[in-house]
Order: sequence, then C-alpha cells, then structure tokens
Amino acid sequence: MDIVFYLSGEHETLPRMEVQSLLEHHKIDYEVLEDLAQILVCRVDSSDTETFSLLGMTHSIHVFHGSCAPDLNSILNLADSLDRISGSFRVRVQRIGVSSPKLSTLMLEREIGAVLKGDTVDLKNPDVQVQGFLTEDSFILTGLIQNLNRSEILRRTPHRRPYFHPSSLSPILSRAISNICGVKSGKTVLDPFCGTGGLLIEAGLLGAELHGSDIESEMIGGCMQNLSHYGLKASLETTDATELNDSERFDIVITDPPYGRASTTMGRGINVLYQKAAESIYKILKPGGRACILSPHTLPLEEIAENTGFNILESETIRVHKSLTRKIVFLRK
Repeated sequence: MDIVFYLSGEHETLPRMEVQSLLEHHKIDYEVLEDLAQILVCRVDSSDTETFSLLGMTHSIHVFHGSCAPDLNSILNLADSLDRISGSFRVRVQRIGVSSPKLSTLMLEREIGAVLKGDTVDLKNPDVQVQGFLTEDSFILTGLIQNLNRSEILRRTPHRRPYFHPSSLSPILSRAISNICGVKSGKTVLDPFCGTGGLLIEAGLLGAELHGSDIESEMIGGCMQNLSHYGLKASLETTDATELNDSERFDIVITDPPYGRASTTMGRGINVLYQKAAESIYKILKPGGRACILSPHTLPLEEIAENTGFNILESETIRVHKSLTRKIVFLRK
C-alpha cells in the first residue's frame, strides 16, 4: 500500500524521523518512494493504518494515487486516469510553501473535479476526499484516509494541566520524541528528570510502563497530579538522577534535564550535571536500549554521550524562542 504522510513542517527533519521510526519500531516494512517538502510517500507492507494515528508531527495520511509535473495538463491527465469514485466526493488542493505560485489551488480543485469520474460532488460531507499537493517540482494526487487529531495532543499543553511549570516541553515534541525512541506498549520508560511529567504523559498514552524521578519533591507531586489527570499511573520517586541505583532495567530513557533557566541545577555546573546524568542513564538502560536527552545547544552533549559509551543515532536542534535553542540527541546503548 502506498501511503502519503502530510508532515507538519514545524521542524526540518523530526517529522520524517518520527514517521520512519514509528514504522520501524512497529515492524512495518516500508520503502520511501518520494521525499519532498512536507510530503513523505512510502510503500508500506500493511493495510492497517491505525498505527499512523499515533504520530505527533503529521497532519494527515493519504493513499497515493500518483505524481506528475506541476502543470495543468499533466495534473488533469493524472486525475483522469483514476478509477471511478464510489459515492460522493470533493477535491482539495494544498500548496506547500510557495510551490507553483502561478497555479491557483481553487482553479485546480474545480478543474480536477470536472474530470474525475464519480457519482456526485459534495463539498460539505463527502464519502471521498481527493487531495492534491503542490510541492517543490511535483504535484501529488492522493485520497484522504485520515486527518490526524493534533488538536487532541495540543489540548495537553502545559498550561492546561493541573500542575504547571514554564520549563515543560510541548506535547507535540514530547510525542515525536517518544515515537522516535520506540515507545509503545510493553516498553519500560524512565524520565529521571521528570519535572511535571510532560514526556511521561505522551509515553503513557502510547502504552508504556512509566517510571519517573526528580530531585524536587514538589515536582514529583505535580507530576503525579498531571499523570492522574490523564488517567495514567507511574512509579515516581524523589531522587537524584545522577545517582540512580537500578542496573540495566529500562528499555527507554527520555529526559530534559534542567539547565538553570526556569529550573534548578541544584548548584551544580551544567556540564558536570549532564556528565553524571549520562553515566547514570547508561547504567540503568538495558543493552541496546534507547535514550533521548535534551540540552541547550551550546552544551557538548554528543561528546559527553560518546565518552560515556553511547552510540549517537541522531542529533537535532529545535528553536524554542529567540533566546533558547534546544539540542535533541538520540542515543543507543
């Protein structure tokens, strides 16, 4: 089955990483057919698309009908080649960025609709939505399978939780990190700097067994409130993340340690804190286990991780606001 993932575009590489990681961790064989701006076309060895609803940085998924040059004749020829549509339909065309600025999306919707073979046009509640994408030097023609409910994830933004702290990650980023690390049912996940529980919430909603710790007891109480609000349970304890006692217990560690802005490093230098935390995380991960650690972009986190023994899988940066850029490093023991 050929699937089109319409990516969010909020980061250059993380949305693609999330899709491909989700497929790999859920053991769905795939082949990338086209990789364009905000569009990833994959041939997947599965007709079950329910797993794709777990994605955080994807707007929608579609069945792939074909691609062509972004000119009117080529587009209409592609549309005319489709099989007859059973039931009512409508056509929508989305421009990615400034692609093909001379082509009107409204004109394309009208012209494509005129050549499609189907029962009737229904602009409000159709049985089938034919979706076109103008992207880079291509036109992608698809059929909508599902709009992913990112609004449901966004309803879990930090200020809507019972306990709020300004250092919390966005739920969209937390969901993407969880998927990239392979969080799913049956996996044990630890956040040793759990704070208010943002990462644990998304990991728990993906079905993982949750564990968290924080050096501040107030944060543990707030984390417990937030997890309970979403119907989640976790093993939480007040402890220093640089002195974890368990050995090779967890499948995955995802964490955003403090770095002295809205949260405290308890008087320790930030490099020392991250070095000690990396050593502690390495010790408690199972062999082959995955980790994701966030840090300020100025910190030599890759060097720290390699010196600890980790293999670096990916390293990305994401701009939070004008004075803060975070580094996101994905690791394997």
